[in-house]
Amino acid sequence: KQIKKFNNSYYAILVMDGDKMGEWVSGLKAPKIADIIEDSENNSIIKELIDKDENFPKELKEFLYNRSTIQPSYHRTVSRTLNIFSTLVENAIKEFGGELVYSGGDDVLAFLPATIVLQCANKIRKMYSGIGNVSIKNSGTEYKFNDEILYINGKPYATMMGKKATMSAGIAVINKKFPLRASLEIARNSEKRAKDDLERDSFVISLVRRSGQITSIGSKWNYENEFDVILELDKIMEFITNNDISSRMIRKLKTEVVNQEMPLLEKREYIERYIPYVVKKSINNKDLKKRTEEKFRDFYSVILNSKLYSKTKAKAGDLISDLPTDLILTQQFLWRGDEREA
Repeated sequence: KQIKKFNNSYYAILVMDGDKMGEWVSGLKAPKIADIIEDSENNSIIKELIDKDENFPKELKEFLYNRSTIQPSYHRTVSRTLNIFSTLVENAIKEFGGELVYSGGDDVLAFLPATIVLQCANKIRKMYSGIGNVSIKNSGTEYKFNDEILYINGKPYATMMGKKATMSAGIAVINKKFPLRASLEIARNSEKRAKDDLERDSFVISLVRRSGQITSIGSKWNYENEFDVILELDKIMEFITNNDISSRMIRKLKTEVVNQEMPLLEKREYIERYIPYVVKKSINNKDLKKRTEEKFRDFYSVILNSKLYSKTKAKAGDLISDLPTDLILTQQFLWRGDEREA
C-alpha cells in the first residue's frame, strides 16, 4: 500500500550480516549447559535437584554448568540453520517487492523499494533469530518464526539461531541515477558503522540525496522492554499520516531548534515540556492535540530514557543524537522521495 501511495524516485540497497558469526561457528557463543536447563521447564527439575543436593561436589557442579554444548551435532545444527535461513530469505525479499542479489549463510544483499526497506530488514533479522512471531508464505506453505523455532504449517520444523544471535544491517537509499558501485560501498560502510559504532544488533541507514549530500542515522533494533523500534515507528507514522501531522512540526523537535527555543533543556524537560510546547503551537484541534502529545511523548520517552540508548549514544554520538525525530523524518523521506523529481 505504501509503495502505491507514495511516488518515489529512490531505491535501497540492503546489506545484512550475522553478528560475531565466527564465535558462533567456533563454539565460543555456544550455549552453556546451565543456560539450557534454565530455559527448559523439564530440565529445570534437574538443576533444582543438583542445587539442593548438599553432597554434590561444588567443583563438579560449576564444571557442568559452565561447559559449552560443543559437539559434532552443534556444528551440524548451525550449518543446517544457516542453510534454512538463506533459502527462505528470498521469499521475504519478494514479499516486500524487492530482488535478492545474494544470500549465503548469514549474509544478505538485496535491492528493495526505499519505502519499506526498514520493515523488510526488521523481518529478516527476526527470521534469523527465530523470534517475533513473523511469517512468510510460499506456494501455499506458511513458515512462521517464533520461540527461536521455525514452524512449517503450524508444526515445529527446526531451530533457528536463537534470540542471542543477532544481525546488523547497512542500508543505502539512493537516486536511480547514482552510480551502483558507490551505492554498494555506502551500504557496506553503513553496515560497518552498525557493527562498530552501534556495537551490533543495529542498523544504519544512509540517504544519498539528489545533491549528493549523505546523511546517516542508526539505531538498535530494540530498546527497553522489547521496544521494537521499527514496529513502533510504523505505529507513529500511521498516526502522523492519518491525522496530517506536518513535517514542520516534527522538525521543530530537532536539537538545533530546541536550543534556540529553550536552551539547555534536560532530557526530562524536553519530553515533558518541549514536546507539548511544540504540539500546542502546531495543532489547533483540542482532541488531536492531546492524542498527538501522548503519541510523541510515549515514542520519545522510551528511546531517550533507555539505558541502552544512553550507552550507545556515548560512542555513536551524532549518528543517533536526534534518533526519535530522525527516524520519523527518514521514514517520511523514504515514503515521499524527492518531490522535485516526482
